[in-house]
Amino acid sequence: MTPYVMRGVLDKMTGATMSTRLGMGDLIPLTGAFRAGADPAREVADFAGPVFSGISGLVGMAGSLAKYGAEVTGLRDDTTSFNSVLRDSPLALLRSVGDSYAYLNSGTITNARGQLVASEASTYVILTRLLGFYPAIATEQNDIVRLSKNVAEYSKAIKAEYVSAYVKAKIEGDTERMNGIASDVQQWNEDAKGTGLEITSFLRSANRAALEAQRPTVMRYLKSAPKQMRPETIELLRINGLIDEVR
Repeated sequence: MTPYVMRGVLDKMTGATMSTRLGMGDLIPLTGAFRAGADPAREVADFAGPVFSGISGLVGMAGSLAKYGAEVTGLRDDTTSFNSVLRDSPLALLRSVGDSYAYLNSGTITNARGQLVASEASTYVILTRLLGFYPAIATEQNDIVRLSKNVAEYSKAIKAEYVSAYVKAKIEGDTERMNGIASDVQQWNEDAKGTGLEITSFLRSANRAALEAQRPTVMRYLKSAPKQMRPETIELLRINGLIDEVR
């Protein structure tokens, strides 16, 4: 019953995403901002409604058109197609035309970035997309990814809280507090066993984080910075007279 409860009968019967046109959406606006890993700016933009989204989308489309124009005239390397501009358009009609053309051209269902969603785009799917309905199979997959990401972000947030508390205790030399946090994590894992929310390698992660916390900011950045940027960063340290202080 899951597909019907999640998206209704029409999506399963037609293969087109009609639920987004008939559903209520967020019954309590902005509640999504309280999820772990949520983008508050995105939530506010959704709350602001279609006018705000349309204006911001038009600005983005204007930039894409300018970029495409520069490529056509030879001012930029050719990395954009006109159809990709249509697929990113804030106007539903243009997105529908762009997607339908892409499906027809490749014979597959792809997203706006050209990544595969389903290996076959039937004539029916192309026609319903031209009418403005996103393929139901794509929506169902996006639902699964979204739900899985929500759980993963929650798990990451829980682990980050424990690690942060452990690091503070270790820096302060509070062994009793460190042991208490480790015990709390063990209890959490017992309660969360089999749910995908278990915290793995806690002590190793926490001790590594404690070591990193005692290093200067730039040195922590250098460890994760792209290799090609490290010489530039070191040169900036030298120019600012900080090279000896941070080592």
